[in-house]
Amino acid sequence: MEVIVHKKRMTAIIRTVVDRKNNNQHPFNLPQATVPQILVPEDLRANKVELACFYFFLCIYMRGGIVSKTVFKKLLKIRDENPWMFDPFEVSTKSEREIWQVLRRRIGWDAENAARFWFENSKRLVNHWGGNPLSILDGMTNYEEACRRFPNKSGSARKRSKASHAGDLFRSSDEGFFGYGYKMVSMILYFLDWEGLLKPRFPYPSPADFHHYRIFIANRGLSIKTNNGRSVRYSEEISEKIRASVLDFIKKERADPVIVSDALWLFSLLMCGESLATVRSDNEIKTSPAPLLDGRVEAKVAIAQPSPMQLSRTCGICCFRESCELAIPAAPYYRKGIIEHAPRPTHSGVTEMPRGYEHSPRATRTESGQEQFLLPGLTSKIENDPDGDT
Repeated sequence: MEVIVHKKRMTAIIRTVVDRKNNNQHPFNLPQATVPQILVPEDLRANKVELACFYFFLCIYMRGGIVSKTVFKKLLKIRDENPWMFDPFEVSTKSEREIWQVLRRRIGWDAENAARFWFENSKRLVNHWGGNPLSILDGMTNYEEACRRFPNKSGSARKRSKASHAGDLFRSSDEGFFGYGYKMVSMILYFLDWEGLLKPRFPYPSPADFHHYRIFIANRGLSIKTNNGRSVRYSEEISEKIRASVLDFIKKERADPVIVSDALWLFSLLMCGESLATVRSDNEIKTSPAPLLDGRVEAKVAIAQPSPMQLSRTCGICCFRESCELAIPAAPYYRKGIIEHAPRPTHSGVTEMPRGYEHSPRATRTESGQEQFLLPGLTSKIENDPDGDT
């Protein structure tokens, strides 16, 4: 597989989405433009260590294959019924089977691996960090250090060698945490940063998930060549290119990593995810190995009939409608782990926002309830200033 980054196009894609987020433009002014952590109850936020533990364990299930909001809802339910599951000291006294039983009953998916990670990570958190995920952040001032501390080293000679130059803080074979690849490094930093717990703040890339793949591949920010026409799958080779591009943008533009993460994730979810070009039936998903579309919307593809209202909120008024070339549905990724795509169909007759639609913006709800912490050198956001630099 060969992954080619088109740097100028990648930068333009990120800047376009982030600018819309900063200016509270569609789709970020919709009531559904929310991130899953708004589901976290205030009683959990009252204790910073407990809150950090919740995110620490939650990241085990954020590796892919399950919808983010579903993970939050399921784990918050587990917290209500089995609070010991989020206390690493308590978890360390249990067996993997006891953890598996809880996860199997409430989530089901990947319970065996998750239980093993849950148990082992609890022991490591207790043994090396006093059971407090916030202690992992002590003395951490850059993304590179986060990539040294979080990823599991015991099963990877490559990762061990990366950390070997970093001094004597770690020499144990159980350094790092199971399930914490580079995507999860960004994820835990993002969650803690969103909650105002990452101090000092520093640049880090947004978690390179399916939504990043969709935006950048559909708009040709990335070109991917596979051998013998094989399907594109979630790959560290692709993710590394995305992370590097996003981090480069954040550093050069002095952008807020929380805003960049929210913007890319929500845009894909609310625009691409709600488009008729990416919707098909469960039967179609299970039985058809072919790409989603052949450039046309036909009844046999089991796509819903175009709705002017739905199109007016997605492809018809998308800021990328001139550059987007591919339709990439989420279902094949969540069901089969592949990035399925085909030429995006054109929708004639819907080319601009209905009158007055964008003139009634709703307040965005993606920010946490606390004051947003700013990167060094950034000024605070000016709500109604389109030239604001955050």
